[in-house]
Parts: sequence; structure tokens; C-alpha cells
Amino acid sequence: MAFEIARRPGMGRAGKHIDIISNTYEVKSFPTAIIYHYDVGLMSVEYRSHTAFSVIIPEIKNPRRANEIMQRLQLHSAPHVFQRPAAFDGAKNLFALTEPLFNEGAMTFIVNMSDRPPTGPNPRGVFQVTLKKVGEIRPGDLNVVLSGNAGGMPMTTTPLQVLNVLIQQAAALLFPVHTKQKFYIEEGRDNFGGFEIWRGFFQSIRPSLKRLIVNVDMATGVMYQRGPLPDFLLSFFHLKDERQLSGLDEGHPQWTRVKSVLKGLKVKQAHSGRLRTIRSIVSNAGGYTFTLKNGDPTTVSEYFLKHHQISLRNPRMPGIITTREEVIPFELCVIKEGQLFKKKTSPELMAKMLTFSKKRPNERFSAIQDGMTRLQLGNSPYIVQAGMSISSQAMNIQGRVLEPPSMGYGGQADLLKPKAGSWNMVNRLLKDPMPIKTWGAISLDPGVQENEIQNFIIGLMNAMVAVAVAKPPIPIIRANPTEAHREMHKLCTEFVNRTKNPPTILIVVLPQNAAQIRKDVKQYGDIHYGIVTQCVRADKMRTANNQYCNNLILKINAKLGGTNAVPSGTSFDWFKNGKTMVMGADVTHPGPGVLRPSVAALVSSVDESAAKYVCRCSVQEPRLEIIEDLQAMVTYALEMFNKYRSFVARRSRPGLVPLWPERLVFYRDGVSEGEIQQVVEQEIKQIDNALQELFKETGVRAKLTFIVVGKRHHIRFMPKRPMEGDRSGNAPAGLVVDEHITAPGLFDFYLQSHAGLLGTSRPSHYIVVKDENEFDADRLQGFSFTLCHTYARATRSVSIPAPCYCEIIFQIACARADYHFDPSLNFADDLSSDGGQIDMEAWRKGFSRVHANQATNMYFM
Repeated sequence: MAFEIARRPGMGRAGKHIDIISNTYEVKSFPTAIIYHYDVGLMSVEYRSHTAFSVIIPEIKNPRRANEIMQRLQLHSAPHVFQRPAAFDGAKNLFALTEPLFNEGAMTFIVNMSDRPPTGPNPRGVFQVTLKKVGEIRPGDLNVVLSGNAGGMPMTTTPLQVLNVLIQQAAALLFPVHTKQKFYIEEGRDNFGGFEIWRGFFQSIRPSLKRLIVNVDMATGVMYQRGPLPDFLLSFFHLKDERQLSGLDEGHPQWTRVKSVLKGLKVKQAHSGRLRTIRSIVSNAGGYTFTLKNGDPTTVSEYFLKHHQISLRNPRMPGIITTREEVIPFELCVIKEGQLFKKKTSPELMAKMLTFSKKRPNERFSAIQDGMTRLQLGNSPYIVQAGMSISSQAMNIQGRVLEPPSMGYGGQADLLKPKAGSWNMVNRLLKDPMPIKTWGAISLDPGVQENEIQNFIIGLMNAMVAVAVAKPPIPIIRANPTEAHREMHKLCTEFVNRTKNPPTILIVVLPQNAAQIRKDVKQYGDIHYGIVTQCVRADKMRTANNQYCNNLILKINAKLGGTNAVPSGTSFDWFKNGKTMVMGADVTHPGPGVLRPSVAALVSSVDESAAKYVCRCSVQEPRLEIIEDLQAMVTYALEMFNKYRSFVARRSRPGLVPLWPERLVFYRDGVSEGEIQQVVEQEIKQIDNALQELFKETGVRAKLTFIVVGKRHHIRFMPKRPMEGDRSGNAPAGLVVDEHITAPGLFDFYLQSHAGLLGTSRPSHYIVVKDENEFDADRLQGFSFTLCHTYARATRSVSIPAPCYCEIIFQIACARADYHFDPSLNFADDLSSDGGQIDMEAWRKGFSRVHANQATNMYFM
């Protein structure tokens, strides 16, 4: 049976109405022309004679080069065929407007990129292009999509794909540096650590109910620093003298990293200006020996001196190996400008990018309007030919601001009502504080004095008393940071010898930039020994105030199994009957070219307040978005739900606690609109299988609601009247939009659940894929907003529901996967691979589950 996505049950009505501006532009007139679709085969050729060529496999796959070839074909090789410009997607699809290029069948063209006739057996820049007509897209096809009757995801239908190619084609010719949907400009660029940060613009046509909109947004791109290759490496490694690169060889710890970061980069030869692509690198390039055409051996240094009169400054410096198997010393390579860096960025570079791109809503929307002008959508020949016209003004639409839930704490205090997305728990007791029977502090920073730790612990203990956490005496030791495992085990052993029990928790003081020490601490606590650890940076400890201590206590109490606060309100009270379970899932992937597995994580609730979660991670093939082991992970989550509920029933409420869920609300993060059909269909099947097995054993079959939560989109909002926004200029927390710009035929909505801090807030896009629980819009929107208030570490609403909040799954649970792997596998190194095949068996064997003592706790907080 074909997979069908849930349909919208109706529009939401709850909340206070607010007028907002969206960074979308309405298409005023739809396409009137027939669009003819051609499949493109594009290959290099060898020259045989003036009329005979032979095809070379593989096909041309570089989109920029492919676009250049297709432009040459239209303007020079076959202008009689292309009397009007046709739009090419850079890969396999060409679209001609109004009239077909030829009748049924196929046509083959030879394209010479030079004005000179080809000569020799292997001429450069000669290509064969084969076009085959595969279909027609008529105006009525688009109407079916916009009415919501096309089935599946509207964005992936052929009419929408065609229209996106049309609007992108004109911009691709205007902006030399671009990707499929992003177009970059050099103006106002910044430099950092060997890279250039460029501004740019994003554009995409999106469908809405009976209308088309163009989404335009700011974009930020990272380029390799132009200029001499050694200068890039000096900046990348924070070195001062290029002679320091002379010692870079196969035995150097940074050798593989350099090879990875340079692979695929295009450089100009300083002596000839010819462009070359880096395949690999070689040490001591000047001394590299090769054979000349006449059979004589020579070194690279001798060759450049004799043939180009160039004496190498640093012959021991490495060199590049090009895709033509040439060896060129680093010092003779110049990085071509405008090359996107597509590998994983460092935290420092990412922070620089965020600072560079951060703009308040009014500033961002002004930049977007400038982008709309630069993209010249209204003047595009492709848009004009199609019979389309696009408004030059951003859309004014209406949204609603939902009422936030009240937050309940311990004692007899009144409920707290969040304001502007946050609340203050001062003078409040934790809802369910976990007692700390014994605890200890260990400093792994040699620069920290014992009295500094004492002062901090006193402040932390006082804060604990204020929120009803017990305060037993605490031993403090200073230890060797290079022996974290041994020192922690020594302290735990002393606890066992003295009290017959290990410590409830260890406070661990770390120096700044101590990723490896932190990893050692977490591996010991989470994996090997099963003890709760709370790391504190020394610089934060020295300046710790009451607020810092309170934030720390929120983490500690959650890790120990306590509950900090619970939400209350009409959107959530139905959940408290205990019959519903929520889950959140995501997959984190390695950077491009990095040989390491992807890691999937599932976080699931066990209690009646959606405050307590358990986590399960799984290792799978690199860059596979479908969660392979989801059925087993869901089964584990259901068992943990039952284990916790059975414990509660035995302790206090026998016969009154539901032991198995009757409803399952599943939030799936990280799936793009283009992946939904394939990924979700397979994952829902796995969930259904797990629920069916539960039904066979217990007679309980939970009804599934499956929701994709997306953050990787470009829709933004700004209040039309500034006085209706928050202090940052953003729309208030709780803004929901389910009309005007949402998809036709789908149950989707945008929810901006958090208050703005800096820059322009990004709403989350919720797409309800399956809904056996038959939620109406108000109930599901309100419930999702409430879950954004249950993140245990915060006293503010977060950007997506707590079970799939990025800091839990992506940044914490998935990033913490490094702690689960054998250190010899170097999981955390994102620039250490050099091609080859991944040994998944070794990765699976090197992955350790969390210790049984920690499995029921929120150890990932």
C-alpha cells in the first residue's frame, strides 16, 4: 500500500492574533507556458577525426563545469536549436519553454569550449551532449499540486522542481560563486583562520494552498583563503613562518589533516597560471624524483630550475599531487578565489560565522530586500518566458501567539507563568529533588587551589539547600589530569571502603579547552563505572554566582533522576493521565570525506510529566539518514517506559499507573523535505513493527503520531509593528503560523517557541506525517509548544520539543557518542580520513553501551 502523508484537520484558532512579515514573495501570475523536459547526458570525448569522437566515461559531474558546457552549447554550438534560452539544473535536467527543441527522440551535440578547432588525440575541452525528451509540464500540473491533490510532498513534485531550476538559472549566471540555491558575493567578506566568510542569498520557490511563494533569505558561505597555498596553511595552523611547514611529512600528527583539508581544492600554478585540482600531497616535494619523457630521471627542484628558471625557497616543503599525477611544490601553488569549504568547520570558525551573519530582524529583512533586487527575479528571461511575475514586496501575513504553560515547582508555591519565553525560579523548590547521599569533588586543573574549590562547593551547597537538595559533607581532592581514570577510580574506591557505597555524584573541575580530559571523565562515569559526573570549568567556577549554581543544580538533579519542574495547562493536562509517551530521534553524520559511522539517537519519556527521559544510541553506515535499528531502539524505549512505570506503581500507586503507552507522539529531527517520503516510510514501518510486537505480548497497541521537526529551512518572521515584538525585535515566543505560507495538502505549521536573544529567530517547521491519534491543530500545536518548556537544564522555552531538542540529541547525545567509542578509533577527528572503505564491524565492536547504573538516568544532560 502506498504511503500517504496525514492531511490537515483544519486551521488552528487558539492564541492572540499578530500581524507579521515573512521573507516570502508571492508569485502574482502562474506559468502559462508549456515546459519541455529533457534528460541530459554530458561526457568528455576523445578526438578521432574532424567528424568522429569517442565517449570517455565517467560523465561530467561538476555542476559549475556542466553549466558552462551547456551555456556554450546554447550560445555557440547550436544556437539554431536554442533560439530561446533553456534552463539547466547542473546535473541531468534541461527545461525548454514555449516550444520543444526537437520532436520525439534524442539529439547529440559536440561542444568545443575553445574557439579553435580540436587537434591531437586527446583535445581538452571537447564534450558530447546528448538530449532526450522525457516529458512535458503543463500549467494544469501545477494547479494539481497547489490544490493539495498531488499526493506526497509538494516540494518534490516535478512542477516545483522545474520552477526552482527556472528561478535559479538566472542567478547562477549572475553570481559566479554559487550552489544550487545559494549565491554569494564578495562585498564585506571577513577572514578567519585561513578562510574567507562571504555573504550571499538563498532563493527557492515553495507551494502553498492555491498560491506560489518565493522564499528569499540571507546566506553565509566559507571559502578557502585565496592566495599562496603556504599562506593558507600558516593561517589554518596559526603558524608564523612557512619554513615551519618543511617538517610536515607522513609521520607528522597533522599530515592526514592537511591532506584531507586540501583534497579537491583547485590551485593555479604560479609559474604558468594553469588550474589544477589537488588529489593528494607528498612530503619533501623538491626531492621528489620522476622520469622525464626522454627517460632521464630528475627531481622536482631540478625540473623547475632547468625548465622554468625557478629556484625553490623551501625544497623540503611538501607539494601537491594533482589529478593529472603532477607534483607541484606548495610554494608554487596559488588558491583560486571563491572555492567553498564543504568540510566540517571548527567551533571557532562556526562562532565567527554566527557573529558575521547575526542580524536583528529589521536588518536581516533589509538585507533580504537587497538580495531580492540583486537576484533580479523579475527580469529573469526564464521567468518572463514562463509567463510568471513575482511581487517585489515581502508578504504580510497573520500568525497567532500561543499562551505558554504554567510551570509547577515543589512546595505550596503558586504556578509560574513564563513571560517572553522565560521564567525565574528564585525562591522555588525543585518539584522532585533527588537526595545526594555522598558526593565528592576532584580537580583536574593543576592551576586551581583547594580554597577556590572550597569556596565554590560552599556556594553550591547553599544553593542546594535553597531548592531542597540535601547537603552531606564532601571530600575534595586535587588530581593529575593526565590520569583522570585512575584518579577518579581511586576516589570512588575510597568512598566504597568508607561508606560501602560509591559516591552519588562527582563534581569534576576541568581546565579550559580540555576536551580529552572531559572525554576521559565521561567515559569513566558513563561507560565504565556507572557514576554521575558533573564537569565544571575552572574559569566558570571562580566566578560562579547563585544563578550559575542554580543552573548546575538543574543538571545535577536531572542526571540523578529528579524532576525540576512540570508544565500545566489545557494543552498538556490530558497528557498527565500517563497513557502517552513522547520520543525524539535524530542522526548525526560525519563531515564530507570523513570515514566514520553515523550515530542515531532516540530519547524517550518514561514519566507522566514528560520530564524524565532515557536515551539509546546506535551506530550505522556513514551518512545514512534512515535509522537502521529504530525498531530495536523503540522496543528498548517501551521496555524502559514499563520498567519505570512498574517501579512507580510498586512504590506508591499500585493498579493506578498505566504500564504501557496507549499513544506515542514521535518527533523526528533532521529529515529534509526531500528525504521525508523515503526516510519516514521506512522508519514508520519499524515503529509499527515494534508496536505490533508489544500488542502481541500485552494487548496494548499504541496509536502513533509521527512528526518531522525541521530547523534547516529559510523561513523567517518579523512583527509588522515593532512594539509587538520582544526586546530583540523578534516575534514573541509562541508564534505559530499555519496559513498563507504552509504547504498544500499537508498538516504542517511553523512554531517559533523561543524568545529571541541575538539575531533573527528561526522558527521550527512541523510536518505531521502520520496521525492515528487524530489531533486537531490547536491541541498538537499547544502540546508541542508546551514540550518546548520541559527541557530540564533551562528556565526558558527552547526551539524544538525537549525530546528532540538539538542540545539533547544532536549536540549532546549524538556528540557524546565519542565517549562510547574505543579511543583508538579517533571518532572525534573530522579531518583525518583519506578515502578508502569504512570497517563498520570495527566501529560496532568499539562502541560500548552506557553503564547499567546510568541507563535509566538523563546522563546526557
